[in-house]
Formats: sequence, C-alpha cells, structure tokens
Amino acid sequence: MTTVLRVSGLHVQRGGREDLAGVDLELRAGETLTLFAPARAGKSTLLATLAGLIGPSAGTIERHGRIALAGQDASLPRPTPRGCLALALAWAHVPSLEHPRRIAAALAALKIDALADGRVAHMTPGERRRVHLARTHALEADIVLLDEPFAGLDAPTREALITATHAAFATALITTSDPLEGARPL
Repeated sequence: MTTVLRVSGLHVQRGGREDLAGVDLELRAGETLTLFAPARAGKSTLLATLAGLIGPSAGTIERHGRIALAGQDASLPRPTPRGCLALALAWAHVPSLEHPRRIAAALAALKIDALADGRVAHMTPGERRRVHLARTHALEADIVLLDEPFAGLDAPTREALITATHAAFATALITTSDPLEGARPL
C-alpha cells in the first residue's frame, strides 16, 4: 500500500509550551488508524497540525493527497443536513455543479439521505454527528482526520456510527479518549 501520510519527529509548541514531542506515524491508503490517548494529551493538536492548521516546531509531515478534518465541534451551521453539506462545499470552493452529486453521495454513505431535508434541531445527537461526518465525506479527501467522532454517544449509536464511518472513509486517522471506541478495528 502507498503511504499517504508520514510524520517523523513531530514537535509542536504553542504559548511556550510543548504540546507534542517526537510523534512518528505512518498512514497508508486504505488504512484506518485509531489513536487512543487520554483527554488533554494533544490529539486535537496533532490532527490540526496534520491538517496544516498549526505549524510544527520541529519534525516533518509528508502528505500525499487532499486532507479533510472533522473536529470535535459537531455544530451544524444550517437548518438542514443538505444545507450544511452545501455550505461545507462552498467553503472548500468546490464548483457548484458538483454539489448535488457530492451531497447525495455523502448523505447515502453516512446513511442519512432520508433526513437530508429534515430539521437539524430535531435530530438526535447521533444523527447530528452523522451530518457532521457527511460534511467531511462530501469533500472527497484522500485522507480523513476525525477528532473524537464517537464521543458522547450511547453504545448502540456509537457502534452504528463506527460501522458507518468504516464503510464511508477508506483512509482515516481517528482519535479517541475512550478505549472502548478503539477496542475493535474500524
């Protein structure tokens, strides 16, 4: 398999404090890695750095392909899932002619196509999280970074979302602070 993301000796300093020290990892095309670490260990900082939002203070990051990041905040800025996905595509400067196809594919991949025009305000936390992940899917990235995507969900909802995530994303790095989320392969 082709390596799509390689990190060597990564260090990140912010505010005079070292948030990450000596991180090495490799992600290959078609692979899903789950990174388990306790809260406040730097998982979000790592993903933001891999996505290019934070600059490393040392080390190297090799990216081969487009990266999309789904952060912990699953706020949905539009009243319907379809509207949320359209906004994400507009922000990413995806040509509007591609929006309908990408939106339909993302809604189907995360199994929320029946909810596409429903009100976000009436959705369960699990449905909202699916919409949040569908926004990332619509970007059609080669590498997907998911920050605590299953946090705060009840066990049956979490298991269903783990299964849907595995089916929807071919190459992903997923962080979690819950050892149960990493207990089975994604």
